[in-house]
Order: sequence, then C-alpha cells, then structure tokens
Amino acid sequence: MSQRNASNAKLVLQVLTRLNLGGITDQVLLSSIELRSLGYEVQFVVGKCGEQEHDCTPEIVANGFTVHRIDQLSNCVGLLADVVVFLKLLKLFNSKRPHWVHLHMFKARVLGALAARLVGIPAIIETLHGHLLEGHFNKL
Repeated sequence: MSQRNASNAKLVLQVLTRLNLGGITDQVLLSSIELRSLGYEVQFVVGKCGEQEHDCTPEIVANGFTVHRIDQLSNCVGLLADVVVFLKLLKLFNSKRPHWVHLHMFKARVLGALAARLVGIPAIIETLHGHLLEGHFNKL
C-alpha cells in the first residue's frame, strides 16, 4: 500500500468532470485557495472540456495547483470510457492516498465515490451541481 503524500499537509483531491468556464470551476477554485490557506495541499483531477468550452486548466495551474488529467472523465458516454476512468481513479487514489476527495459533477461523483471507497479514502464529499438530465444528456 502506498504512503500518504510526503509533505506534512493533508492532501485533498478535487475531482471534476471538466474545468470549463463557469460557476462550478470558480467555486472549486475559491474553496481550494481557502483550503490551501488553512494548510491543506489541494490537487485537481479532471476530464477534458468540450470543443466549444473554455478550458480553465491554465488558470488553475497559474494559481499553483497540480492538475491530473483523465480525458475520459469528460461527459462522453460509454461503458469502456467509464471503466478506463474508474481504473485510472483507483490507481491515482491509491498512489496519492488523499485524506479526502471532493467529487463534483455526476460522472466524477459516481466513479470517484466507488474508487475512493475501494481504496479506503477516509472521507468522501460529494457536491451536486445543477440538474443531471438537462444540458448534456438526452432524456434516455
């Protein structure tokens, strides 16, 4: 089993489906800056943005945060992509051993919660943002 992060700071992983321009990204960035001021180390785990979306990854990095990219974590729908995301999250959570994960957006919440439980992450926080069936997915 891997050791927790080497620094004295407690590690928090913010897991988001994507870092697109908007309220969710702004909210997570502001809360991450506050967590860092309280002595936590915060890193981001994100999928890729859609072609028509602004990717805020450069702004997150400019604020001094590490970003781990799992492209398949995006809103693409498909069992194979979801299995890839799940396995990559398992590997990342096991290697980083965060003190907690904060999961945002539907795909990140479902797959991230499963992976975090299997790895034994002590605390799992899920934040529901918006309506699942409006905007990105068809009614089926």
